[in-house]
Amino acid sequence: MNEIKWLDHGVMPTNDLGRAIDFYTNVLGAQIEEIKSVTTQSLNGGRGAMRCFMRLGPTRFGVFLQREELPPQDGLVGGPCYEWEVGDEDLGRAVASLSEHDVAYEGPIEGPAGYPVARQVFFNDPDGNHLALCVLR
Repeated sequence: MNEIKWLDHGVMPTNDLGRAIDFYTNVLGAQIEEIKSVTTQSLNGGRGAMRCFMRLGPTRFGVFLQREELPPQDGLVGGPCYEWEVGDEDLGRAVASLSEHDVAYEGPIEGPAGYPVARQVFFNDPDGNHLALCVLR
């Protein structure tokens, strides 16, 4: 088996591609890399899915428009959860951005002794995907 270097990207479902792009770029500061398959054929159930790939720091991730409405998620903590590492000062700025955009969140929560995460903040995107930001020890 070849040695795996890292996870290249993850993909999150969305009911509203524009709303998801707005959330990730304006609330979290993501940079858009590419928007794909925004065509009449895709809209009418053709091949491919309407999607956008973005970057937060070194992490590449995508949001894909779903063909059927996603059910709402309960709570701010659960799985799967997509978590990004941030610096200590950046966690404070991120919490301020969440508050400024009226995004509900839990935290910062202190990680227990011996756990590699010092502090975490949990929240959801507009589609209920569980997200978190963490500061490592």
